[in-house]
Amino acid sequence: MTIREVAALAGVSTATVSKVINNKSESISKETREKVLAVIEEHNYVPFQKVSERVSSSSSVVALLVSDVSDIFCSELLRGVEDYFFEKELNVIACSIGSDAKKEKRYLHMLKKQSVRGVIRFPNTPGEDDELDLELADICSVVLDDAVRSPNALKTMFNNSEGGRIAASHLIGLGHRRIGYICPKTDKPYLLKRFEGYLQALADSGMEADERLVFWSSSTDRKQSGYEGAKYLLSQQASAIFCSDDHVAAGAYKAVFENRLRIPEDISVIGFDDSMLCELLEPNLASVRQSAYEIGQQSANLLYLKITGASIENTVVCVQPQLVSRESAAAPGGAGAFVPKVCAVIGSITAEVKVQLSGLSLAGTHEAQSVEITPGGAAVKKGLELKEKGFIVYLVGCLGNDSHGHSLFQELGAAGFRTDGIHFQDGLPTLIDLSSTSADGSKSVVHCPGASLNGQLIEDCKWIFSKADTCWCEKPYVEDLKQRLAGEKLSVQEF
Repeated sequence: MTIREVAALAGVSTATVSKVINNKSESISKETREKVLAVIEEHNYVPFQKVSERVSSSSSVVALLVSDVSDIFCSELLRGVEDYFFEKELNVIACSIGSDAKKEKRYLHMLKKQSVRGVIRFPNTPGEDDELDLELADICSVVLDDAVRSPNALKTMFNNSEGGRIAASHLIGLGHRRIGYICPKTDKPYLLKRFEGYLQALADSGMEADERLVFWSSSTDRKQSGYEGAKYLLSQQASAIFCSDDHVAAGAYKAVFENRLRIPEDISVIGFDDSMLCELLEPNLASVRQSAYEIGQQSANLLYLKITGASIENTVVCVQPQLVSRESAAAPGGAGAFVPKVCAVIGSITAEVKVQLSGLSLAGTHEAQSVEITPGGAAVKKGLELKEKGFIVYLVGCLGNDSHGHSLFQELGAAGFRTDGIHFQDGLPTLIDLSSTSADGSKSVVHCPGASLNGQLIEDCKWIFSKADTCWCEKPYVEDLKQRLAGEKLSVQEF
């Protein structure tokens, strides 16, 4: 943008714009001055004199833009960039931009004003790439990206798809056939590439991808994503879990240990990044090494060549992954593996609704202070007791095909129950046990009838009983179950 264009947009003369830029606007009205400044701010206009000063200056500063400098990967990346430019007697400014494209754009505009020699970007912001490219038009820059974005930029890439492929291939080579994948819900290209690599490894081995073994978490907390994902994948009988990064794997460890299972004897886990977490976790975590330090060094070298005048237009440097094998990944059912007992639990599953009442409202009705909805019922309570003892628990029961039913189904799966024997019954609501506690401490309980077990469902679940070492059945269904299991050696215990 030129000074003439600023003047046209503001509806003033170029002389007026010049006076505002150079702080000589005493004779100009406040309204006119603010109008000119608004145009300059909106269009990120940098006066030609400032551009010239920047180009001709001997600035000793370069900038690194990352999502979060406290992140393990980003801190190692920064170390690689700093070490390289320290030898070149150049200083590094690190900027944390989160996932905010506007913040990134504003940083770039400020850096231009500060006359930085060059910028290294690790894009973490969806969209608005064209606008950001315009901000970088007259700055030497390098982009860390393995997507199609910014096609004309100098790039340092990491081969994330190959990293995903070698991780999944390693688990396949160990003999695993039910390999789960956990990733935070994302539109970040590098994470999607890792998933593509996982799918490619399955295809290369003649295995079909199973969507039930893929967990896209809605949580922004990576450890929480791993925890929730592992809980779910255990319910789907996964024998190994590939986590999209080491933070996710740390969460998966917690879920596995809560279920009293062992790594790798009961389930293998592999991460991505080969961060310092790998040797802090016990057993040490197998992971795909993408050396953030090396990527930082390569990016810095590429930027230095550019700012010193080398002809390297459209150059792309690709850093390749390396699998680091550690104790967390082993063949399924290896020597010394703990084989947990399997049990089937048949009975009622309800939505337990607990309401805390605060008192009477002005209209004379009770007002709820809090409402808590959790899975309950005889089958769930018995199942929790057995899970505490280390059993793998298949629940056999009925839920209504309603919002309560689908919510409870997800919660039970995330809690580590095998949910294959739970049936959704159309036309009936989920059983609800409603308990309320009033302000004076008095309690009341209401049972709302709904979907319940029937003989046909028990018959349809005989395949589960064939896998079980023992079977626990709620009293009303015991006789029916014993008749259907006549001649079988499976013991039926009543609760």
